[in-house]
Amino acid sequence: MKNSAISLPSAARALAFSLPALGALACDDGATVIYPEAPAPLTPSGPSTPAPSTGDDTPAGGLPAPAAGPTQNEPIYLYTVAVYAPDGTLQYSLLRHELNMAISVDDLATAREFPGYTGVAAIDGQVVTGDSETPFATRFSIGDDLSWTPVGERLNFGDYFSDDADGLNFYFQSIRGSDMYFFYGADRTSRVHWNTERWRIEGDHRDTALPTRAGWTLSSTGNRTGVRDYVGPVVQSYNMSNDATGLVSDESWLAVYDPDTHAERAVLEVPCPGIQQATKDEDGNLYFATTFNQPTLALYNRAPKPCVVKLKADGTLDESFAPNDLTAFTGGYYGVNFRYLRDGIAVANVLHHDRMTDVDFGGEVDPDVEVRIGGRWTDDGYLPEDASLWELELLDLNAGTSRVVEGFSPGHDVSFYTIFFQVDGRTFISVQHDVDSITHNAMYELDIDAARVTSIGEVVGDLAGVERVR
Repeated sequence: MKNSAISLPSAARALAFSLPALGALACDDGATVIYPEAPAPLTPSGPSTPAPSTGDDTPAGGLPAPAAGPTQNEPIYLYTVAVYAPDGTLQYSLLRHELNMAISVDDLATAREFPGYTGVAAIDGQVVTGDSETPFATRFSIGDDLSWTPVGERLNFGDYFSDDADGLNFYFQSIRGSDMYFFYGADRTSRVHWNTERWRIEGDHRDTALPTRAGWTLSSTGNRTGVRDYVGPVVQSYNMSNDATGLVSDESWLAVYDPDTHAERAVLEVPCPGIQQATKDEDGNLYFATTFNQPTLALYNRAPKPCVVKLKADGTLDESFAPNDLTAFTGGYYGVNFRYLRDGIAVANVLHHDRMTDVDFGGEVDPDVEVRIGGRWTDDGYLPEDASLWELELLDLNAGTSRVVEGFSPGHDVSFYTIFFQVDGRTFISVQHDVDSITHNAMYELDIDAARVTSIGEVVGDLAGVERVR
């Protein structure tokens, strides 16, 4: 893998053979980037010396005057796009001065190419990266001309690094200001505390009261939604899966880490299966939600209902809210992938199970029903019309009501899982779909007040992250 700006043929080659793999991306919602050397600075086009002036804004040659160059007052945004190919995943990081969600092959030709599942985060006006294939973290300053320049030496995590697909990917990291936690080990309960401002590894912590159970495997669910800048302690969610059946346990666990000592302060057991998605409100309160296809077994009375728990900013359970199965908001329908947005409004994928006919939820679990509910990548038996079982709904946590989000184009499947990006007070939604067997993202902007989306472009590939650098 070369460490330079990619060529158009390179991006086109990867895209030509890309495969739909939202499941893989969903396992690595964090992005990552690493470069041992800086690229050459961008070279402005046009003459190196200005033509004689005619006394107005038009040079003697009759062409319009060149636009003013970038200044420090211009914002810089970082976009990360994953492209799936038979020989592995490629990742591209693109810098822009504008918030523009349309990304083409030509745009990727100007981006940085990284090994798949490398992760990237904008912290304190710089870009901090963790490689997915080598045990190094790097930080970069970003020039006004969108150039990348490494700052200092790379940090070596060789004593803690695993050579699996994630490596130092930020999916298994938590960000609290300049303090970072890299979770490692088979169950990801051990953690390295490191600091991006002091740029050093601060300590290794292996204490845990998380449970073990014969025949079950405990695992971290990762930082799927990229929660950062905790007001109080960092909190990480854990599930158990049955070694024989693969099914998750009826309960989940939340590990709370002291922000000063970085020791495990508490382990909270909560009666919600498959908790994997965390979001934070304006006051620093945290919401942890069931994700994926948990409603199926609940409808057959074979598992607890999917639900959401709320932790106060200090890391203690908010008993006035938890655990909430969302049915009081939705008129009796289960919701998953709950995500807090703003001003007491959240969003969830809501399953309208009564739209299925000839289903006996009092009998044995029907594998076909599991596929229909489970989403487009669960099995080849999933059909486009199955998407109509799901609605994307806004939940008013104060009023106790919900509204269906409208405006999605026909054929854009918003069932089961959608990716959200919140930047500069705006909310964007990506919906994966395929064009000639190539994974694309249809991009929408959500008007929360109107509960309606507007189409704003396409991304060639899978958009994994959007951040403002400065």
